[in-house]
Amino acid sequence: MDAHHEIAAMLAACARHADENRPEALVAMFTEDCRVSYSPTHPLHGHAELLAGLRTALAEFRATSHLLGLPEITWHSEDSAGAVTTVQAWHRRPSGADMTLHGRYVDELVRRDGRWLIASREFQVAGAVGRDDNNLASVPRESEEEVIVAGWIDWAPEHRDIALKCFQQAAEPTLAEPGCLDYTMTADPANPERIHVFERWTDAESLRRHLATPHIAAFGEQTASLTKLGRSLHRYRVHGAEPMSSRR
Repeated sequence: MDAHHEIAAMLAACARHADENRPEALVAMFTEDCRVSYSPTHPLHGHAELLAGLRTALAEFRATSHLLGLPEITWHSEDSAGAVTTVQAWHRRPSGADMTLHGRYVDELVRRDGRWLIASREFQVAGAVGRDDNNLASVPRESEEEVIVAGWIDWAPEHRDIALKCFQQAAEPTLAEPGCLDYTMTADPANPERIHVFERWTDAESLRRHLATPHIAAFGEQTASLTKLGRSLHRYRVHGAEPMSSRR
């Protein structure tokens, strides 16, 4: 079996393990130091986090079915490659309600001890039926639309200022990223729990690249032990803008 078929078979096995609710077998298809993002707000690092996340996610459904397209593979070397695989993921909840995600897996792969494994995975969604997809990474599309991320995150009062400092540490490298027009996190003066979020990007692809950067991964690690109480973040696509003046 050539390398292309080995990778395709491995990716198909991942989908089968998910549909059979076998998270341990699925995790074994990833490197021990893997980085996985099924949602940008909850990145998973390493086997232990991935296993815990998969156990929780798969237990939410009575049945799932992942239908994969042929992977588009880009070779980096004899033992490393990238793969983009279209996926239609159907889920049935215990209540009988159905949910379907249409999107793709963007994977980085390595061959270790003769086996192809997933070193990193990002799920990108084109659309969803039966659930809100605002907290999922979008399939990038050529567009001149700016993207704004705005909303708030609440933390335990004793952790709010620590989280704000972590945001501030991530701000400098973020503002230096191509496509970042604004990146501002501010403490609410009247609510000791709340941090307001405002980000502005030239396009959706710039935002997607930002969410995969090392400094955002570091932010996730720094705040993992802090108590988050709630969040409301939305992504807005800007079709047009004009200057606004005030009159006295």
